[in-house]
Amino acid sequence: MALKKAWMLVPAVSLAAVASAYAAGAGKTELFSQWKGQPAEPFSNGEETFQKIFRELREHYVDDGLTDDDLYKAAAQGLLEHADPARSAWNKLFTPTEYKELLADMQGEVVGVGLDFRFEDESGMGVVNEAIPGTPAAAAGLRAGDRILQVDGQAFGGRQLRDMVYAIRGKQGTDVSLTLLRDATVFAQKLTRAPIALQDVETELMADGTAYVGIRSFTLKTAEKVRAGIAAMPHDAIKSLVVDLRDCPGGAFEPAVEVAGLFLPKGAPVVRVKKRGGAEDVDTVPAEPLIGDLPSMVLINHETFSGCEMMAAALKQERQATLVGETTFGKWTIQHADELPNHYAMKYTIAAMFPPDGQDFSGKGLPPDVHVSMEAGALRKLSRQPLAERMKNDPQLQAARAVLGSSD
Repeated sequence: MALKKAWMLVPAVSLAAVASAYAAGAGKTELFSQWKGQPAEPFSNGEETFQKIFRELREHYVDDGLTDDDLYKAAAQGLLEHADPARSAWNKLFTPTEYKELLADMQGEVVGVGLDFRFEDESGMGVVNEAIPGTPAAAAGLRAGDRILQVDGQAFGGRQLRDMVYAIRGKQGTDVSLTLLRDATVFAQKLTRAPIALQDVETELMADGTAYVGIRSFTLKTAEKVRAGIAAMPHDAIKSLVVDLRDCPGGAFEPAVEVAGLFLPKGAPVVRVKKRGGAEDVDTVPAEPLIGDLPSMVLINHETFSGCEMMAAALKQERQATLVGETTFGKWTIQHADELPNHYAMKYTIAAMFPPDGQDFSGKGLPPDVHVSMEAGALRKLSRQPLAERMKNDPQLQAARAVLGSSD
């Protein structure tokens, strides 16, 4: 798979409702609701109109220093994000740094310090979820609950998670200094960046013979890790299968198809891909499954996106797996990323996905066969525990094993 051009299944970006801007007055709200029902007005003489806007902004805009490149960048962003408003969350312009990190994520390895953290928009601070074992952060004693105040002296108020992530990542062997808050103590910690393997796969044979396969994203190394994990299990001891696709944002398209095929019968369809003009491709399984025809469960939730939704549907329809949890997100499109002459990159939608039977789950999500609710954010906390401990507080995993027990 060429990394300069990539098909991918990306996580969603939440969009605020525009209508809320009109909530201050009943008259404005009523007027806005009327506008929404009107047909789109044609935008003619596009090239001439664009050139006029370009000239006027360049020559008369209030702020000095607005360059041609600034305007071309804004136009490129506008083309990608607004040409198709229904898919504006998926189509975007990547900076060179963002594109480099995207390719690293698809490879399944980044250069950083090994911190899993969340970002607080209000404070501009990072909050450590975990220092990944075997990484510079773990060796330095960083732990869950530590707050990242600054990176190399730079604060992140008014910025985004990705800004802090990119500041921490860098070239192998270089140092990064974190200013941290632990309890009431502020301290600095210098760390040396190193390759960090993404924790995208978890496999374990449980005491009752259930083969557990947890997938957190699809990278170029995911299928290899799944094969190795299954191969390490005594094959005769495997009595059933649980595939955990919860909180999985998707990832690269080809690896998602390959991983799904590891659990499906040879020759079975995995996914239908419809492109521009109605052309349809059907990906099928080239080899026998790693685990044969045994009772199977798939765990899903609202944060199960795109490639993970596709895999869940394929296992349900072609392996007769039972889906347990909550309805998935409903992203069934494929994006293509391509590097541009200035080393920025464009990502845009090139195809729609459908499960083997052709049903359309786009925007609706894939519903579970056994609905089990779980508090938002609870899974992330549980995921840092050993699987045996996790079982005690994971109602969806408990339900899957209960259904498996009843099918013995």
